[in-house]
Amino acid sequence: MFNAQQVIESTSHWVGMIASVATIIATIFGVLIFFCGTVAVTDNQGTSGCSGFLIYDPLSNMLTYTLPSEEEKDYLIDKIHCYRDQIQKHPKKATLYTNIGEADRRLGDLEAARIAHKTAIELEPTLQEAKIGLALVEQDLGNTAEANKTIQEALAQHKNAIAYLFQGAILHKQNYINGAELAFQQAIRLDPKAKKLISIWKL
Repeated sequence: MFNAQQVIESTSHWVGMIASVATIIATIFGVLIFFCGTVAVTDNQGTSGCSGFLIYDPLSNMLTYTLPSEEEKDYLIDKIHCYRDQIQKHPKKATLYTNIGEADRRLGDLEAARIAHKTAIELEPTLQEAKIGLALVEQDLGNTAEANKTIQEALAQHKNAIAYLFQGAILHKQNYINGAELAFQQAIRLDPKAKKLISIWKL
C-alpha cells in the first residue's frame, strides 16, 4: 500500500513526464508550422488559439481559392471568436485586428476585412502582416493597383520571403506570370524552403 510520501513522489513523476511530453509535442508542432521563417500551409491547424498571424497559415489552394469549405468556415469562425474575446482584454493589439481581417477575407466579407486591416495599421503603422493582408483584400476586390501599391509598401518596409511569396500570389492572380515568377524567385533566394510552399500552390 502506498503511503503519502510515495503518492506524492509518484504524482510528481507523472506530472514531470506529462510536462516533458507536452514540451516535445509543442516543439514538433512549432517546427511543422514554422518553416520558411514563419509561413506554412497547415490545413486549418496553423495558429494555436489566438497566437501568431493567420496570414502565416495560408490555404493550400490559395491561388485558386473561391469559397471556404465547411471545415474551413468553422475554423475561421472559431478564430474570429477567439480574436474578439482577446480584443476585449487588449483593445489596442493590432495583431488581433489583422487576424480578424484575414479570417473575414477568407469568409468572403471583404469590406469587413479591409476595415479590420486598416484598424490594425492605424494601431501599428509598421505592422507588415496587416499591409500584406490588406493587399490580398484589395486584390480580391479587384483593386489591382491598390493591391500592388500596398504589397510594395510591405516590401519596402522589410524585404523577406513572406512578403515576396504573397506578392507572387497577388501577381499570379493578375495573370502577370513573369512578375509572379520573379517574386517567387526572390522568396526562394531569401529562404530556399519557400520552394515547398510554392510547389504546394501548384506553380
